[in-house]
Order: sequence, then C-alpha cells, then structure tokens
Amino acid sequence: MIDWLGFQTAALAVSIVALGVMGWISIRYFRLSPTSLGLSPDGNGVPTVVAKPTTRLSHSSIIRMPGFLTLSAAFALGLFAQIGLLSHLVSRLTPDVGATTAGLLLSLATACAVIGRTLTGWWIGDHDRRIAAAINFAVQTVGVLLLIFGNGWIVLTFGCVIFGFGIGNLTTLPPLIAQKEFDRKDVVAVVALIVAINQAVFAFAPAIVGALRDATSGYGTAFGIVACIQLLAAMVVLLGRKAVVPPARSA
Repeated sequence: MIDWLGFQTAALAVSIVALGVMGWISIRYFRLSPTSLGLSPDGNGVPTVVAKPTTRLSHSSIIRMPGFLTLSAAFALGLFAQIGLLSHLVSRLTPDVGATTAGLLLSLATACAVIGRTLTGWWIGDHDRRIAAAINFAVQTVGVLLLIFGNGWIVLTFGCVIFGFGIGNLTTLPPLIAQKEFDRKDVVAVVALIVAINQAVFAFAPAIVGALRDATSGYGTAFGIVACIQLLAAMVVLLGRKAVVPPARSA
C-alpha cells in the first residue's frame, strides 16, 4: 500500500479500517457482560446465593512469589528479544532481498503468528503450559539463528516463518499459565502486573538492539544476543515449574 498509495495515505487507510473494525467489535461484543447475558462469569446460570468475598493477594505479595517471578521474567525477556528483532527485521532483510520483499516477509511472520497461536491453543489442553512456553522460545531461537546466518531469500523466509510461529504465543501464554498456577481471584492482578512489567522492559528493546547494531556494524552480534535471551527465557520459565504449587481446587 505504501508503494501504491504513498506512506501518508496508506497509514490513514489502515487507521480508518482498524478503528472501524475495533469499533464494531467493541459495540458488538466488548460491551456485553455475563450479567447482561443472564450468566455468571463461568457461563452457568446466575447463582441464587451470593458467595462470600474472599481475600485476594496484594500486589506486593504476588511479586514476591517464585512462580510469578519466573513467569514474569521469562516473558519479559522473551518479549524484549521479540520486539527488538521485529523492529529491526526489515533493516536486516533489505540488503539481501530488497525493501519490498522484506516488507512481505515481515507480513508473513505476523501471519504465521496467527497460525502458531491457533495451533498452540488447539494442542495445549491439559499439557504443561510452561513446557509449551519453553518450546515456543526454543522455536523462535531457531528462527533467529536462520536470520543471523542466512543469506538467500529461501533461508531468510524460513527464518521469518519459524520465528513468526511463536510471536503471538508470547502474549497469550502468560494468562494461560497464570490461570493454572494462581487462584482464580488473583489471576487478573497477576496478568496485569505481568503486562505492566513486560511493557516496561521491551520498550527499550528497539533502541538497545539498534545500539548493538551500530556498535558492531551489523546485526550478527545483536541478533546473537537476542537468541541467547530467548534461550535464557526458556530456562527461566522451566525453572518456575519447581517453584509452583498448583492452587487447591474445590470439589
């Protein structure tokens, strides 16, 4: 669209479409609540007896829990690596495949994110979600290595596809893991803290990767560090398996 319409017109067109789609979804779905549908949050009929309020963990208590620390740290590292790479992917690909193809490969990576997220959602079920997260980090690491050492468009395309398969899971897996490892009443606070910490960390990723690229006159070292960070994230998320005690479930 940029090549056809120019940057300003293309950006305006995408913004209008995005606002229209999000507006329709918000009006059609987001405004609804379980109460407005005559349901309780789990989809059952509205209970006749109101449950007594239960004590929730404070934010300070949550951030001291080993399960939370390993979950938050792993995905903060993973998103730092992911955002750092994606923000420089077009620049990395352009010398080898040209600007137009580089843009298409970036789009391909994001399309693969939808496929990867769908396949993970279909497979994960009762599987260990921390292991799923570790596999996701490992898969992305393979993609990064292909982007480091690949020269031709075939290898670089495979790198974008493999890395892309894990993109979406880095935002969907933390809530799924939190739902398994924390009491239901604390999940909202846990997820909110993870999101806040992750955003604070990965906001620096584009600048740091760019600084590494400038300091080394290339993306080899910068992307190599990204791959190491992904592997570190995999180890941290697995380390948390020993620290987690699943919450007791009522009969």
